Amino acid sequence: MGIAICGSGLGTMIFPAVMPYIINAPLWFDYEEALLLEAAIIFTCLIFGTLMIPLPQEPSEIRRVERKAQAAAKQQIFKTGNATNQNDKQQKQLLLTNQKRFEI
Repeated sequence: MGIAICGSGLGTMIFPAVMPYIINAPLWFDYEEALLLEAAIIFTCLIFGTLMIPLPQEPSEIRRVERKAQAAAKQQIFKTGNATNQNDKQQKQLLLTNQKRFEI
């Protein structure tokens, strides 16, 4: 992802510097044709951008998302005080104990 984002910044720096040479080049392009050339380049980038597909998640990323969801569920139990089973009640008690331990 970082390399793709770097390319957009590079294009932003290069296009303004190159376009005056394309517009003012003798026997090459006038203003309208230079803009059409730029539009064609950008349209080509758009086509290839739409062809990109996301990569599948790695197992470590899936575990991280699951842990984050579990932590959010524990926080919700702690805030609301609602525990659905004995295990949730024990986890809430552990959270309360840990919170009291770290309070000074």
